[in-house]
Amino acid sequence: MWSMIALVEAMNTLGFPLLAIVAMFASKLTAGPTARIVDRCFIVMLTLQCLLTIRTVISMDMSWLVHMMTLMMLIVGTVVIPSIRDTPSESSL
Repeated sequence: MWSMIALVEAMNTLGFPLLAIVAMFASKLTAGPTARIVDRCFIVMLTLQCLLTIRTVISMDMSWLVHMMTLMMLIVGTVVIPSIRDTPSESSL
């Protein structure tokens, strides 16, 4: 049985970065009235991931590389991954 400390450490190392990546993909794949809410959720997750990365680097935690790579994916992914909202709709053709 996992202890509570091990669960919190696993959530810190892998759980939150995965949630941030899911929020990025959700913001790219959402259109319509819910897109604004999902974009706000992504911005909040990006901000929290930045703070978590800063805390990890300052405390010299062993998971700093995972956090830096996740932050890089979140920043570069917003530019590289095309959004559904960017494609022209058939009605405008």
